[in-house]
Amino acid sequence: MPKHENQAALSADQVRSALPGGWQLVSGRIAARYQTGSFTAGVSFIAGISDLAETANHHPDVDLRYAEVTVTLISHDVQALTGRDVGLAKQIHQLSQQLKINIDPSFPDATGDDAQLVSMDQYQLGALRTAAAREKKNELLHLVLGLVGESGEVAEKFKKWVRDLDSDESRLDRADIGKELGDVLWYVAVLADYLDLSLADIAKANLEKLASRKARQVLSGSGDNR
Repeated sequence: MPKHENQAALSADQVRSALPGGWQLVSGRIAARYQTGSFTAGVSFIAGISDLAETANHHPDVDLRYAEVTVTLISHDVQALTGRDVGLAKQIHQLSQQLKINIDPSFPDATGDDAQLVSMDQYQLGALRTAAAREKKNELLHLVLGLVGESGEVAEKFKKWVRDLDSDESRLDRADIGKELGDVLWYVAVLADYLDLSLADIAKANLEKLASRKARQVLSGSGDNR
């Protein structure tokens, strides 16, 4: 049976030509950041988005920060962008105009380093779908110890590579190590969220710090604030 037209996957060009102003195609999804100005205004905006989503039976990922709201859309059932995503994006944009909420013009497009940083926030949102509630007893300690434990598993892989394979890089199981690094990344993302930190903001700040050190020729040395 053929898909309804709103369920059919759209090409990148079709998506870009149909998006409302300020919305961007990022890492296979469409997204926009709105400048709400306050937490209360952000909550009200999200309440309106929720009503639109329920009516459309299509639900975006929403990230609420103090003065901004980021909305991301993809049709999860087909793992592609469809007319449902573009249609809901237009409705959300109309709602923002009614509420006099401005879209963030600095929100990155789908090219360059900034787009990759945005995709880190999307990863963080995805990681949270498999995380325990932060209210769970000792959840913070669990996340910290989990991060340490998974990092130790990466080290264990290399220990065995040294011990059993004489540090032969041609026999290094990169795919297996990649899986362990993925587990490390999951704990980093969820721990950051527990502390109300954006994974993209952390990555961007880290790159800026390293670039500053390089410019000042202080990459080597000790002390995190050098």
